[in-house]
Amino acid sequence: MKKSMFMVALAAMSLASCSNDSVVEVPQPDEIKFNVVAANAGRAANVYSASNTMDQFSVYAAFQLTGENTHRSYIEGDVIKKDGNAWKNQSTRYWADGGHLDFYAVAGLADNKFTTWAAGSEPTVAFTVNNDVTKQEDLLYAVKKNATKENGVVNLNFRHGLSQIVFNAVNKKDKLYVKVKGIEVIGKFVTNGTLTLPAADTDATLAAANQGTWVNGAASATDITYAAYANDNGEEIAYNANGTAVNLTNDNAGNGSMLLIPQEVKGWTPDEVGKTSIYAGAVVKVDCEIWNVAGAKFDPDKDVPLHIGKAVLPLNANWEQGKKYTYTLVFGGTAAPGDTPGPGGYEEDSKDPTNPTPILETISFSVTVDDFADGESEKKEVDVTPEN
Repeated sequence: MKKSMFMVALAAMSLASCSNDSVVEVPQPDEIKFNVVAANAGRAANVYSASNTMDQFSVYAAFQLTGENTHRSYIEGDVIKKDGNAWKNQSTRYWADGGHLDFYAVAGLADNKFTTWAAGSEPTVAFTVNNDVTKQEDLLYAVKKNATKENGVVNLNFRHGLSQIVFNAVNKKDKLYVKVKGIEVIGKFVTNGTLTLPAADTDATLAAANQGTWVNGAASATDITYAAYANDNGEEIAYNANGTAVNLTNDNAGNGSMLLIPQEVKGWTPDEVGKTSIYAGAVVKVDCEIWNVAGAKFDPDKDVPLHIGKAVLPLNANWEQGKKYTYTLVFGGTAAPGDTPGPGGYEEDSKDPTNPTPILETISFSVTVDDFADGESEKKEVDVTPEN
C-alpha cells in the first residue's frame, strides 16, 4: 500500500477528472452537502482507500459570526453515510449567514464520535488498538476551517492517525529454499492514546502544523504479541534473480497490516550483559524453514535444513502517524547496497540470552518508509539488524 497521504476529499470540482470520483448530487439552496473522493491506495484489511472506503464518518462544526470572537456549536456528530456512489447526511443541515463554519470529522471508531468537543477548540479522540490484528481499524480525521455557503460543498482531506506496519519477504540466494509460516511482533507496546486534531486544515500540504498530536498512554507492562501473518501451509519464498519480494501481509485476508499507535520502540539487544530474558526489548519472530539446496531444485528427502522453527530478530523503530513501514525479511543476503547483514537472527530456544545462538544463514531487515497513499514519496532504507 504505497501511500503518500491518504486523502478522502470531500470535493466536487478540483478532482472531477479522477476515475474514483463519487457521484455529486446537486445541492439544494443553502444545504450543506457531502461527497467523498478517495485517492488510490493499496489494499489491506480495514485500511480505507478508494476501493475500500469507510461506510460512514461523523462531522462536527463550530460557527463564528463575523465580528465576534466566540464560537457556537453548530453540528455535533452528524453521521454521513455511504449511499451507493453518494454520501448523505442523516440530518439535513443548512449554511449559516454572516459568518463561517469550522468543520471537524472522524472515521474508524466504533461510534465515530469525538471524545471531547467544545466549539472554538480542537476536539480529541481517545483510541485503543485491538491486539487482534484482524480486528484492527484505521483511524481517520479531517479539518476544514472558515467554510461558508459560497464554498458550496465542504472540502475535507482525511488523514491517517495511526502507523501501518506490513511485511514482505525475499530470498537472495539460489541455493536456499525458504518457507515462511508466521510472523509475530512482540514487545511492551503502547496500545492507547489521545489524539488532538490540528488547528490547521488537513489539506494536501503535509506539515507538522496540520497533523494531529498524540499523547500516548503507558507502555504495556507485559509483552504483547501481534500475529501479523500466519499460514499453516507456509509461503514459499523462491529465489528470484530480480530480488522480487513476496507480499505477506498487504492483501492476505485475515493477515492484514498492523495499525498501531505511533511510538518509539526499543529492540532487544542480544549482547546486553546480565539480561534475564531474551525478550527484554521488542523482537520480530519469524516461523520459517531454511534449507540448503544441493542440486538444481529443492528435495526435502536429500537436502539439509539450516533452520526449522522460529527465528528472533531485534526490532528498533520510531513509528510516526500516517506512515507505512514495509519490513522486508531478506533471506541469504542484504536488501540493498549499504545494508548491514548482521548476525542473521537468533534461534528462539537459545539457552543463554546474553549469547544467543545465531541462525546459520543470514536474515536481515530492509525497511521502506512511505506515507499512507499513492507512494510517490521518497523511500529510505533503514537497517534494523544488530551489528556484528
